[in-house]
Amino acid sequence: MIVFLNGEYVEEAAARIPISDRGFLYGDGLFETLRTAHGKPLLWPAHLERWHRGLLLLGLRPPASDSILAAAVNEVLRQNALIDAVIRITVTRGSGLRGYSPTGANHPTLLITAQPAPAPFGGDAEVGGWDLMTSQYRIPTGNALTVAKHANRLLSILARAEAEAAGAHEALLLNTTGNVAETAGSNVFWLEPPNQLFTPRLDSGALPGVMRKSVLELAHPLGLTLREQDTPPPRLLQSVGIFLTNSVQLVVPVRSMDGHPIPRSPCINLIINKLRLNFLL
Repeated sequence: MIVFLNGEYVEEAAARIPISDRGFLYGDGLFETLRTAHGKPLLWPAHLERWHRGLLLLGLRPPASDSILAAAVNEVLRQNALIDAVIRITVTRGSGLRGYSPTGANHPTLLITAQPAPAPFGGDAEVGGWDLMTSQYRIPTGNALTVAKHANRLLSILARAEAEAAGAHEALLLNTTGNVAETAGSNVFWLEPPNQLFTPRLDSGALPGVMRKSVLELAHPLGLTLREQDTPPPRLLQSVGIFLTNSVQLVVPVRSMDGHPIPRSPCINLIINKLRLNFLL
């Protein structure tokens, strides 16, 4: 595969980043993951907006203008002959002095990669949905870093490994107050009668997902009452449907949580079909 690294297009195997890069040493960086369809990045303005919020939060200098970034994404797609792809844009603070201080790290590293996109909505082999397991790991409540896709994802990595070791697809993460926040790689939604759609508040520790925002915008047109609130995990077991959202799979229904079967509300199929119509067809 061809990647974009600091202004050059090179073979992935030939791409080199110094061992002094702070992204490698400390996770001192930021990334965005997005899907393309028919050769076009989905929800590009929303991803750019979150990208800039993250750069500001971490005090990272933008490594390129928005127009250069967009052109590089399109060129990576072209050189890899990809139409439906997963793009990852990563920036680190680059190399600097030894230690935690960012002093002297004035030349950020910018990397853009592309891979073929998986089938959306879990794929044909997983039409029933994913199995969810509540993780032992907790998201700190009130942590300002949860709003950015920073490059240190150790909590998500350990939670996903824990879930997979137990035979589940994904890990449900609670915050330090014991309420539902998100999963290792997705936002969480659930449905309750008569037509209520719930999701954790962002101050619970949930990432402000781009696909999450798209689902929020769909709620009213689909006749759903939207509620963002703090919720302990047992309430999800009483729901009529749970689904996850992220920028790669878009929407994935949950078929079980901690071994308990979860019903599949018809509203989930309505949301899936609407998003497919909006973004993929």
